[in-house]
Amino acid sequence: MDVTGQLRAALAGRYAIDSEIGAGGMAIVYLARDLRHDRRVALKVLRPELGAVLGVERFLSEIRVTANLQHPNLLPLFDSGESAGLLFYVMPFVEGESLRARLERETQLPIDEAVRIATAVAGALDYAHRHGVIHRDLKPENILLHDGQPLVADFGIALAVSNAGGARITQTGLSLGTPHYMSPEQATGDRGIDGRTDLYALAAVTYEMLAGEPPHNGTTAQAIIARVLTETPRPLRTLRHTVPAHVEAAIHRALEKLPADRYSTAHEFADALQGRAPNFAAVPAPALGVALPWKTIAVAAVGVAVLALAAAVWSASRQPDIPAPQHARFTLELPSDARINPTFVGRSVAFSPDGATLVYVGGPQASLYLRRLDELVPRRIPGTEGASNPEFSPDGNWIAYVRGTGPSPLVKIPAAGGSPVAITDTSGRFAWGSDGTIVFSKGIQQRGSGLWRTNSSGAPPERLATVDSADHAHASPSFLPDAKSILFTILITPAARTELAAMRLADKRVVRLGLVGGSPFYADGFLFFSRSDGTVSAVRFDQAQLRVIGEPVTLIESVTIKQQAAVADLALSPTGTLVYLSGAAGVQLTETTRDGTMQSLLAGSRLYRHPQISPDGRRIAMTIASDVWVYEIAASTLTRLTTTGNAVTPEWTPNGRRIAFTRLGGDSAGVWWQPWDASAPAERIQESARGAEFTPNEEYFITTAQQMGKWWLEALPVKADSVRKPIMLMTSDIPRQPGLSHDGRWLAYVSEETGRSEVYVQPFPGPGGRYQVSSGGGTEPVWSRTNRELFYRAGTALISATLETVPELSLVRRDTLFTMNALNGEVEPGYDVFPDGKRFVFPRMVSSDAAPIVVVGWLDEVRERIAAATRK
Repeated sequence: MDVTGQLRAALAGRYAIDSEIGAGGMAIVYLARDLRHDRRVALKVLRPELGAVLGVERFLSEIRVTANLQHPNLLPLFDSGESAGLLFYVMPFVEGESLRARLERETQLPIDEAVRIATAVAGALDYAHRHGVIHRDLKPENILLHDGQPLVADFGIALAVSNAGGARITQTGLSLGTPHYMSPEQATGDRGIDGRTDLYALAAVTYEMLAGEPPHNGTTAQAIIARVLTETPRPLRTLRHTVPAHVEAAIHRALEKLPADRYSTAHEFADALQGRAPNFAAVPAPALGVALPWKTIAVAAVGVAVLALAAAVWSASRQPDIPAPQHARFTLELPSDARINPTFVGRSVAFSPDGATLVYVGGPQASLYLRRLDELVPRRIPGTEGASNPEFSPDGNWIAYVRGTGPSPLVKIPAAGGSPVAITDTSGRFAWGSDGTIVFSKGIQQRGSGLWRTNSSGAPPERLATVDSADHAHASPSFLPDAKSILFTILITPAARTELAAMRLADKRVVRLGLVGGSPFYADGFLFFSRSDGTVSAVRFDQAQLRVIGEPVTLIESVTIKQQAAVADLALSPTGTLVYLSGAAGVQLTETTRDGTMQSLLAGSRLYRHPQISPDGRRIAMTIASDVWVYEIAASTLTRLTTTGNAVTPEWTPNGRRIAFTRLGGDSAGVWWQPWDASAPAERIQESARGAEFTPNEEYFITTAQQMGKWWLEALPVKADSVRKPIMLMTSDIPRQPGLSHDGRWLAYVSEETGRSEVYVQPFPGPGGRYQVSSGGGTEPVWSRTNRELFYRAGTALISATLETVPELSLVRRDTLFTMNALNGEVEPGYDVFPDGKRFVFPRMVSSDAAPIVVVGWLDEVRERIAAATRK
């Protein structure tokens, strides 16, 4: 979302936005000009993810309280409001620098200067506290130096956010503050905090001005807060011996764990800093490891248990690339025309390497969308229709995904937008390693298929792992952090069972892990996996030895599961944020009239694909999982025709006596046919083809062929002899999905010669020119029995194109019939039309309507859950 452009448009006439001048945990800061008063101002916009949980009126009401604060060391509030869904407030633009900028330049300040600044800030705090307002987020970034005088900015903003958010802020687990300066009671989520929490923060800032570092430090927010809760700062005079004893004593007293042990007011703290307070018995800071009072231990125990809940909004200047994890759990609301469109054939979501951006499959055309977590509006990536299984490149510059139809379906596209680039020929799950290696499976339909590898430039694939049985397949690979080993799923067809395995790429030895499940991935010492019952579990994992440690712990119980390989529709970011879809997913065989009225033909959900209606309209052949089945409509019986576990895309012969189908993988690959009632065994009629579209006399069938990366359509004789020769139809622009009119005169097909998929028609077998039927994209052409109406899909819409063939081929009109939330066809259309031309059959995707769930700081939850389970 272009926040700057949006603000310029929305605030035109009031403020002229110049440029972004800073960003923090809660807000983005812009330099602007107040047009009414002709003055420069700092306009601060709350981050969208924070503003999303606030009520506009409540926030504006709360922030008005701070507008009444008037003190020489407080930066006043000029204005506040809401614009285009964004909450903002306006303060004076201060010529000078922040205390943070000065500390970064000088590290330590002169003692008198540090005491002077701290005393002035204490005066501002004392004034605000007497008016019932607590800052809650005091830090060097919020102390501005104007002609050497400190001005406290954002006073009461954190409180306004907290009050306006109410229970919603609390439920997200968002703790407002910054770890280095957060008091123990604020870190543990105590809602009854008072002005003494600001005293703690000011003492921490003063400590840093003198020592050159905060009283507690660490590489993560959790580490810092753990020290805030359990450790006492090092004595100041051991770091800087020139600090007066009364200054050290004042600071350490204000840094006490319990509020009751600190000063009662900021005025008292200011007096103590200046040596005007009565002497008191200050207890020197104990060295690390010295026993602390039992009250402090109790606070620390509670704090550690809720450490992730208290992880605050991390200052952007401290962690510009990967924000510190926080605990928050919420549904991700998306615009109605850009909601997640969960494909049934794989995962719908993935995170960028920095954890800041989510890519997902969404919208009516199943396109890729980018949604930054700090923005409200997702952005569609043009040219990605029919996508599934998105995955960012390790550097975040590319997004690879499986294209719904056509050869070389694994492609990549620049994350900033551009044209798709083919990588390799697979429709299965894949993983992109940090060294550029891409490991992929060829899909669960290809029994006997193992794992392969290529690179992001599309190098010739190399077989990586071989299955140990023709009934097995490998699926769902994912890299371990070293990029030298992978996790994956072994799918065992007869038992419909999935097992977890691992492999080092160097020796290619498969290691079975002894766990039933699928969709494995590794993070932070744990192996995560899903099961077909919708649960996600984790178990400790030794990535060096490739072995499981201990027993799995179930973490989530309602994740959407896809396909047979227990693929969970979820993604985990490197920063520990989880997003997942919830609820059951499946496919129903659906009959639909031209006006969109639907009814299910078979109860329940299964992996129905490519339904094809017999010429007499009495039966439907289809793929279920990876075998061909026949449904008798009148009798409502479903009978299995093939049992090989690798048969797909059935097609009736024109006389209705046989069903042709394609076998994938192994020595049996090619086009076969068999009587629909299994009265005779199957026969192979072509070894190197996919799909079959028969001529009316059944002498030829049209198929898609490939060799050396080149694709073409050709008509092959059903029975090869010296008379009937193959007929080459076309060889360019990846033609696919051939559909022959029932009178055998016209061939419809899909080509990408314009840069996107469009439907064309040309005379069969020729000669004659081609005619483009679709406009704006089209796939999966299917002829009606009249031979004058051609149906095709445009995204999820089913289009009827009425054609005239005399004196030449021409388009009469296009009509949109209904929305068809169906699985995409592959080399053949994924739906069919009944002989009457009034009814259709397609596999309809059904899933939960629940919005995706986002869990910030999920890895913290995992550690807690597994630690608790281990203690039992």
